[in-house]
Order: sequence, then structure tokens, then C-alpha cells
Amino acid sequence: MNWLRFGCLSLAAVTAVLVGSIAAHAEQDNLRPDGCKTLDEDFRKVEFPAGARVELLLAAGNTIPADRQSSYAEMAKAVLACAGPGTRIELLPITDTGLGRAPAFSAFVPTPPPHNSNPLRLQLERDEFVKSGAAVIDSVVARTRTYGGFDPLGTLHAAGDSLHSAPSSSKFLVIMIGNGWQQTKTANIFRYNENPARHADDVIRKLHADGTLPNLSATEVIIVGIAPGEPRLKMGSAEIAGLCNFWRAVVAAAGGTIRPGNCASVLRGFTVPF
Repeated sequence: MNWLRFGCLSLAAVTAVLVGSIAAHAEQDNLRPDGCKTLDEDFRKVEFPAGARVELLLAAGNTIPADRQSSYAEMAKAVLACAGPGTRIELLPITDTGLGRAPAFSAFVPTPPPHNSNPLRLQLERDEFVKSGAAVIDSVVARTRTYGGFDPLGTLHAAGDSLHSAPSSSKFLVIMIGNGWQQTKTANIFRYNENPARHADDVIRKLHADGTLPNLSATEVIIVGIAPGEPRLKMGSAEIAGLCNFWRAVVAAAGGTIRPGNCASVLRGFTVPF
């Protein structure tokens, strides 16, 4: 009988430890809401540490291909959901002009206070953060606004200035969600059946001359949402590869590094269409 009682007490102790461990992990999971589960786990662990500074560049209005509105919005919302505690996120719409543009959304991801004993409160704070940012994202991607061009280069410049205007953090990260085709009066790489990489050197020289080359020092850059664009311009796989090479050259000239090694249609974990 004593042995039975001892065994029951031991089992209760082990159960308590397991429950405590599960609760601790559950509390950590609460820091990253359900919307984060779409992203590849290894990818988000590497790209979204606590205390980072993230500039989220999101194509706006009619600059978004008609079949990509939903995917752009969902990827942007996943960034909000996956960002580590204490990360500052700024959302910059990519329109026909990016220089001097103020963020449409800027906030810090809620951080658990020391010895936090109320995970529900932290969950509510995180949910409210994601909800507020998601409302701005929906407004940005709404195709009710019309722009006469597309200026990711100017928006990258604004992002770089913002990143380097404050003390360094655990990580500088830029995530650009857009079709990738720079189209302004000063730089237009969207030309009929033509490799965009051919224009990289000329564009970089002009940015240097104008003093508008982005400051991406110590910054990782992820470019997603890449799309062929207007079918009549016949942009195929070779032109898409050239587009990625264009951005790789620009980011390198600006002192940054494209992650995870290339540009792509979606963030890792997402599929197209979805």
C-alpha cells in the first residue's frame, strides 16, 4: 500500500513538471499568434529574433498584380504575427514615390514583463498589435487607389534612413513585398522582353550621383511577391531571373545582403496561389 502511495505521489510530481513545461512552452507560443504558423519554422526562427528592427515595404493599390492582392496582404500580416518580442516594425507603402515617405504603421511588438504571471494579458496585447497592423495592411493593398508608377528604390531609401536613425538592435531586416519592377520617370526597368539586370549599373550610378542610394549597411533584405507583370511585355523566367539579379546588385551596392539568397514569389512556408 505504501509503495502504491509512493508511486502515485511520484506520478503526480512528474505530471506537475510536465504540465509546467507545457505551460511554459504555451506561453512562449502565445507570443507568436496563429497567423505565424504559416511561415516555415526554421525561416522564422532565423529571420525574426527578439528586439529586431523590421522595415516592411508593401506594394499599394493598383501597383499590386490583380491576382496577388490577397497573398501580399497575408504575407505582410504573417510578418506582424511572427516578429519577435520587442521588435520595432514600420510599414512603408510602395507607391509611385518613396523618398521622404512616412510609415503608415509603426509599433513595437509587445514584450512580456519580467516574471510575467498573466499570459492572457500578453496574448491580448499581441493580438491587438496584430489587429492594428492588419487593418493598415488591408488599407494599403486595397485597389481603390491609383498610382502612376512604382518606386521600391525610393521606399528602400526611406527604410534605410529609418533603420539607421536609431541605435543598432539585434537585427536590421527589410522585407519588400511587391512585383519588383521599378517604374518611375528616373528609373524604369519594365521594358518589353528585356533583362532588367542590364540596367543595374546605370541605376546604381544614378543613385550614387543623386545621393539616393539606400543605406542598407548591416541589413538583410528579403524580396518577395515577384511577378511577371503585364503579359504583353512577355516577361518570362529569364527576365524574372534578371529582375532578381537587378535587386541583388542594388542591395549589395547599398551595403546589404539579400536573404535567403534570392528573391521569390512568396515567403518560405507560403504557396502560390493561396
